[in-house]
Amino acid sequence: MAYDAETSKIDKKAVDGLIGVNNSLAYKVHEIEKHLHNREFWYGQSASPVQGVTAGEKGIGTPFVTSSVNTGDGFGAWIPILGNTDLPSDTGSGTAFFDANRMEITDVTDGDKLPHFIQLGWSTLSAASTDIEAGADAITNKQISGFIFVPEKDGKSSPISFMMPRIAVGTRLLMRYKVHNRNTPFALVAGTNLHFFLGLHEYKG
Repeated sequence: MAYDAETSKIDKKAVDGLIGVNNSLAYKVHEIEKHLHNREFWYGQSASPVQGVTAGEKGIGTPFVTSSVNTGDGFGAWIPILGNTDLPSDTGSGTAFFDANRMEITDVTDGDKLPHFIQLGWSTLSAASTDIEAGADAITNKQISGFIFVPEKDGKSSPISFMMPRIAVGTRLLMRYKVHNRNTPFALVAGTNLHFFLGLHEYKG
């Protein structure tokens, strides 16, 4: 059976994948493969955050902390997860995109077995914009994703997987949450708020 130059790429020739033509078949297949088989990095709260520039730190043992009270709709304030310089995780790795894909919740309000609504938003606004402005930009441009979880008795959970698109390295990532029919105290006190770490994948291309 004869093959032409392009057909042969299906099973006889190497392809460029994520460094090739965007949205080509090879690009899509490599994107899926890298989502399933890739390195995963875990981020906690940076010890020296700078608004819009740095918020998360790889491999650190300090969780992010947030609350569900601050706004009229029950969602707490947007908190920064990644600033515009926090990625790539390895300097010089050449990664151009990332997607957050898992969250490890380490503490939440005691005895609160109500649905918790987690929302992540991403924005390309510069570091000069506040986290509130970046969060509003994410909502306006529908650059949001999220999930619901119900805490176990001790307030902990196994790592939770969720979905979001691949977004460009250098994009700011933020998070907020609310508790259905209940708002936790706004003061950031251990045991009455949400404490978590975030896992992500990175991609070339």
